[in-house]
Amino acid sequence: MPNLPAADLCALLKRLLHASGRNPGARRAALAGFQQIHAELRRWNEELVTVLRGYPGFVQSGAPADYDRFLARLAACRDALGEADGSIDASACVLQDARNTADFLWQLAADAGPYLQRRPRVMDAIQTYEAASAMAFAELRALAAAAEVALPETGRGAPTAQA
Repeated sequence: MPNLPAADLCALLKRLLHASGRNPGARRAALAGFQQIHAELRRWNEELVTVLRGYPGFVQSGAPADYDRFLARLAACRDALGEADGSIDASACVLQDARNTADFLWQLAADAGPYLQRRPRVMDAIQTYEAASAMAFAELRALAAAAEVALPETGRGAPTAQA
């Protein structure tokens, strides 16, 4: 599975804290951009987890239309981050990793389709992503709290997808 967006955010926060050192102005400027990308990815991740939980294989649906709707929702979630703009700054890399994650899950589900024997692989990938994402966002919250960095609270209450 590609890099987790929340893990990328942890690495980015560590780099920003190290680079800004004890300079309050530099820290404030660096964290403003970080908080914006965090808020965007947190909302996106909540939506992704919501979409993934709707995978038809979890309810043993074999209807091709259910899979088509799921894939359309997953593609919309992936595309919600916009197109890669070719920049190589840290936030662009984090967004590209998020797109890659959604694309990986979309391709896995598209390849499996409604075939019963392929569902376990997709369900395992979804559950692995959800658990790993929750752990990475928890690590991010702990890192931010230790560094006294305020991160906005989530709005929807999906505990596994929060930061």
